[in-house]
Amino acid sequence: MSQPIRPIFVASAAVSAAVVGYAFFGLPGAVTPLAGYG
Repeated sequence: MSQPIRPIFVASAAVSAAVVGYAFFGLPGAVTPLAGYG
């Protein structure tokens, strides 16, 4: 794991977390992961 984490990968992970959070918890579940990343 010598390569640095790519910002695109982090952004896509944040979007995925937001989509999953919204699917399960609604709007608060979508906002919380984005706030945690940002």
